[in-house]
Amino acid sequence: MNDSASHPATNPAVNLTSYTVETLPSPIAVANPLRTGYTFLGWYDNPSFTGTAISTFPAMDAAAKTFYAKWSAPLSYTVQYTLNDGTPAGHPATNPNTVTSYTVLDPNVTLAPATRTGYDFEGWYDNPGFTGTPITGFPTNDAADKHYYAKWSAAKSYTVQWNLNDNTPVGHAANNPNTVASYTVEDADITVHPATRTGYTFEGWYDNPALSGPPLTRVQTMDAESKNY
Repeated sequence: MNDSASHPATNPAVNLTSYTVETLPSPIAVANPLRTGYTFLGWYDNPSFTGTAISTFPAMDAAAKTFYAKWSAPLSYTVQYTLNDGTPAGHPATNPNTVTSYTVLDPNVTLAPATRTGYDFEGWYDNPGFTGTPITGFPTNDAADKHYYAKWSAAKSYTVQWNLNDNTPVGHAANNPNTVASYTVEDADITVHPATRTGYTFEGWYDNPALSGPPLTRVQTMDAESKNY
């Protein structure tokens, strides 16, 4: 069969192991074997595969026969990925998977999760309707083209908290004109407006209680993280 233990071929049961000159029908047909991941190129009567491939022989040959299976090189199968990151525009995903083709000789493939700022990855699926179970990998003995579709959560929500630092001295409350309490990456960037406090000059919003670094004037929604000012 010219196969291997890890990639065996199957010889059809209809292929005879013996015959006589009375065997019917004659000529005797030789059926094609099967081998996952390879194309059968013919039965030959010599191990060098010279001459013409044999598909039948007459019973009147009255001689022992040995046939040798010839196979193609391992077939290549494609692997495609659809990231489903086109809507809304401007929120691309990153695919860490680099396998775009394989043969049955390659090791089994593990699928890594894609990433997309502001969204949770919910799995690779083998259909655009996301039915069935998410796919985490596949054996290369599948010997078939693959197409995987990324499924994403709705845009995640991040909180925005405002600390007015107006407790000391008591009785001098500040006013915060900012009303945004949460955002997603699908929102426009947010302009941060100055607070007001009678008798005081507002010196800026900061992202840390030590008020270090430059004051902040905008929330960039692609930061995709909760904010505390």
